[in-house]
Amino acid sequence: MDLVWICIIAGLAAAGVVAFFVRYVLKQDQGSEKIKEISAAIKEGGLAFIHREYSGGHSQFGLEIECSFCFRRHMFYGCRLCRHEHGAQV
Repeated sequence: MDLVWICIIAGLAAAGVVAFFVRYVLKQDQGSEKIKEISAAIKEGGLAFIHREYSGGHSQFGLEIECSFCFRRHMFYGCRLCRHEHGAQV
């Protein structure tokens, strides 16, 4: 059997297993009111963190990616192509 078809079949089988487990987990009871309250607080905090992390000009993750690309450019072309200071917070 061709390797491409094996990969496609394995991917479809994995997607089927994931779909089964997603349905199983979503069918479960969410718990008591206290657990639901704690879950809502965790969700609110997580969303606030994500919003804060990715709002504005440069996020820390974006700056790390940008510096990583600059490092690769330095390896091949030297420092003259980089137009920002590495590690600088914006």
